[in-house]
Formats: sequence, C-alpha cells, structure tokens
Amino acid sequence: MTAHQPDHDAAAYVTGTMTPSERERFEAHLLTCETCWREVGLDREGRRLAESARETAPAALRESVRAAVLAAASDRPASPPTPIRRRQDRLRVLAAVAAVFALLVAGVVARSTSSLSTIDAAMTAYAQSQIEAHHEPMPAPDLGPLGMARVGATHMQLGTMDVEAFAYRTDTGSRLTLFMADEPFPMPPDATPTTDGWDMSHDDMHLMTGDGSKPFLAISSDMGLLISLQQEVDLGKVQLA
Repeated sequence: MTAHQPDHDAAAYVTGTMTPSERERFEAHLLTCETCWREVGLDREGRRLAESARETAPAALRESVRAAVLAAASDRPASPPTPIRRRQDRLRVLAAVAAVFALLVAGVVARSTSSLSTIDAAMTAYAQSQIEAHHEPMPAPDLGPLGMARVGATHMQLGTMDVEAFAYRTDTGSRLTLFMADEPFPMPPDATPTTDGWDMSHDDMHLMTGDGSKPFLAISSDMGLLISLQQEVDLGKVQLA
C-alpha cells in the first residue's frame, strides 16, 4: 500500500488479497483511520449480503415446498380445468406453500431468539463487570503480551451455553472480557461474518469471535484491544485453548 486508498485497501483486506506484511501494516493503520475502518465494515456487509443472496434454499425447505405443491396438485380433478378451477388450484398451492414458509419462519425466529439471548447475556456480563467479582482458581489464557492482566475468572452460563469467562484490564484501565466454550458462539443477525467467526458493535461495545481450537467471544469497548488480540492469536503468540 503506497497511497491512501480506503476503498481499494479495504476491499483487498476483506477479500484476503493482501500479503501478510501489507495486512499487518493495514491493521495498524485501522487503529487511527476512521475512514478505512468504515470502508472495511461496508465491504464486509456487502460481501455478507452477496454471499447470502446466492445461497440455495435449504434441502428440507425445498422438499417441504415440493411436497406441498404435489399434494395440492393431486387434489385436482381429471376433467379439463375451467378458469375458476385454475384459480382455485393456484390458491390451494399458494396456501400450502405459505403454510410451509410459516413453519420455517417460526423455526428461524426461535433460533434467532436463542442466539440473541446468549450474546445479550455476554454483553450484560461485560457491561456490569460481572466477571471481575469472581476469582475461581482456573487456568486462563495469558494475555500478558497485550499488556493485559487477569482480574477475574469464573464458570457461568450464557443463555444455553456453558462457558469459561475471564476478565482482563490494562494499566490504563481498558477492559476486555473473554468467553470460551466447547462450541462456536451463535451469530446474531446484525453481525458480520469473518474468516473464522464474526464481529459486531453494539452501543460502545465491540464483539469478536474465533472458532479455533477453542471457540471464543471477546468483548471490549476498546477496538484496538480486539484487533491486537486477533493479531497475536494469528501469530501464535497468544494461545486460546
């Protein structure tokens, strides 16, 4: 990157076409450039929408719709259809398909509610400094390379997920809470997919997940801490396991 080109550099960063050294320099640049940070967010959202738009319908949905259409069609009489009969057939098929989609939407809403309850619980724990009130004797990831010291640790439940929770603080008072589980953390609808997880912002909180050897969710009001954490994890200097 020889010139400041927010749109070009953000696109290269999101699509992964930068060299490792270019990526490292750009991530350092992101800490001080609001324009580039905004472009990265826009590119990620556009990529997410493009990918979701080209996804095929789930197999279960295709089969359910096909069965509903066939069932509706089987009720038709063998005599040639009149205009009224054709209209009734179309209404019957539409009603059957609508019923299938209603069941699908109900299932999606239920899953989304469950996902949000888990992430909402994590954000509440961070906002209220709940982890700092517990000091269970349990092994914790060493975030010393990032200038962070552990100030709390506990086992807890976020929604339906059992997690290990650790609170860290820097010398300047910046906070980071790390949740670790045996399964990936559910992605809220407004989150942005990343290479190995997702990230999002809510009020003054920033959230980042990773699905490495041990899935994790990190929350901090300091975006720089999360970027540094991801860099150290990628370089192998911080082990989250």
